[in-house]
Amino acid sequence: MTLAPTRVGSRNFSRDMKEIKHVIEGLAESVIKKVAVKTLGNLIKRSPILTGHYVRSHKVSQDVTDTPEKSNETRYMDSEGAKWSYGDAGFSDKKDTGREQKNRRSAASSANITGLNAIGKLKNPKRIRIRNHAFYAQLVESGWPSGALGYFVYAHTANDMLEETPQIIKEEEAKAQAKLNEL
Repeated sequence: MTLAPTRVGSRNFSRDMKEIKHVIEGLAESVIKKVAVKTLGNLIKRSPILTGHYVRSHKVSQDVTDTPEKSNETRYMDSEGAKWSYGDAGFSDKKDTGREQKNRRSAASSANITGLNAIGKLKNPKRIRIRNHAFYAQLVESGWPSGALGYFVYAHTANDMLEETPQIIKEEEAKAQAKLNEL
């Protein structure tokens, strides 16, 4: 982007600055969402059993930090923006007989699709949280009292994301730079 001296102080300059602001804000949102998508995929991939409750119990939430009084509020998202818990097992297909048929998608792919849809619908996220609220999730993570070792699903995923996030940022920066060059 170049600013010609004849444009400085004009309405075009003001418009250009608004476009630059929009590109920069879009960069931040894009990076946050891409990291969340990659993190969710890694959590699902690392889950010890891909067919059950644990893999369906990962939840995506958005912190609402627009105002100081809402700094601790968390909003769980669904397609309507209401409270949401993804990967629910209640989904079923109906055939002509009216009899419910079990959903043929695996729990892992169902959790992944639903989670990706929820992440895509988040509006201006400052921070996205992914948690597992299964009652035994801490045991899966850290181990059982009987001495069985944990899987450290979240710990390993966090380490993976420390390595993968810089590449995601570079890719999104390149896209933002291309947009800025078009101005």
